[in-house]
Amino acid sequence: MAATANDFRIRSLFPGIHRRGRVRPGAASQTPTASPAAPQILSLEDCLRIAMEKNHQRPASRFAVAMAEAQHRQALAGYWPQISVKGGMSRLDEGPSFIFPASTMYIPSQTISVPGGATSVTIPANAFGPGFPPAAVQMPVSFPGQSVTTTAQMFPIPSRTSSSPIRKTTRRAEI
Repeated sequence: MAATANDFRIRSLFPGIHRRGRVRPGAASQTPTASPAAPQILSLEDCLRIAMEKNHQRPASRFAVAMAEAQHRQALAGYWPQISVKGGMSRLDEGPSFIFPASTMYIPSQTISVPGGATSVTIPANAFGPGFPPAAVQMPVSFPGQSVTTTAQMFPIPSRTSSSPIRKTTRRAEI
């Protein structure tokens, strides 16, 4: 039977142990002992138990497995059904009431520039009355560039309360 990497690790940790838990002849002096005078013979189960107790990577690997499982559950959560709930309430026996608090609206100063230029204006025939002008007239018009500046202004907005009453109507049916 071929030796695996796991067998090699066990043999390097416990040189006196065969694969099936038997101690090799002459290897008793190589096994870890509590005192040099009394060699200790351990079974494979004892060796594995001691190795697991002294292994410091084991708790970290437990956390790594727990993290991987949590990430797996998180990835699968997108496939699960999604439920959302939204609620609201309206009273139908009273009209809606809106309150707008008083405030002030500020409009900053602005400058609007209109570039100068030239264009042609067409006055259609009969624009001012029958026969005047007798035909469409095109007139060239030029205008200068202008700039209009407004000052900053503040407008007070008064408070308002708005409510709409509910009209109750009752009908009586007679048979």
